[in-house]
Amino acid sequence: MPNREIENLHLKSTENLVKGKFNTLHPKEEIKYEGEIDLIIIPGLGFDKKNNRLGFGAGYYDKFLQSQPKAIKMGIAYPFQVLEKIPSEPHDIKMDLVIY
Repeated sequence: MPNREIENLHLKSTENLVKGKFNTLHPKEEIKYEGEIDLIIIPGLGFDKKNNRLGFGAGYYDKFLQSQPKAIKMGIAYPFQVLEKIPSEPHDIKMDLVIY
């Protein structure tokens, strides 16, 4: 399996987006952003009351979040995705807050 990771791209306009893998939208011009990030909004399959996040198990976000230690990590979820407790491991990075 190749070493895949989240890419940070400059977004100049929402008018110039193209579909990428998994049908997600990406800037047509692939200009990488490599600076520090202040806020990262993170999706998940589920979250718990202790701000743990359940993802798809590939570790993309955990690896990405390690590269941005100063960023605020905000999970975003529907209310039904927030449970009392979900499985978590020591390498899983907690959210600073979860909005639902």
